Amino acid sequence: MFAHVPESKAGKSRLHLDLVVADIEETTQQVGQLGGRWFEPGTARELEGFTWRCMADPEGNEFDIHVLPPA
Repeated sequence: MFAHVPESKAGKSRLHLDLVVADIEETTQQVGQLGGRWFEPGTARELEGFTWRCMADPEGNEFDIHVLPPA
């Protein structure tokens, strides 16, 4: 859930969430439907089997969604 507050973002976020999701494509669409966005559309971020996307909420606060590598 994204909660609206009257103040706008004034600088770098002090908190950065990294959320594990089952389906990165579905979650990317859900974030968009809730007013967020894929921060760098089309970028593929992968490292040692981990795949992630940097997302932003409607105010521009960044967070990552991750898919864990197969066990």
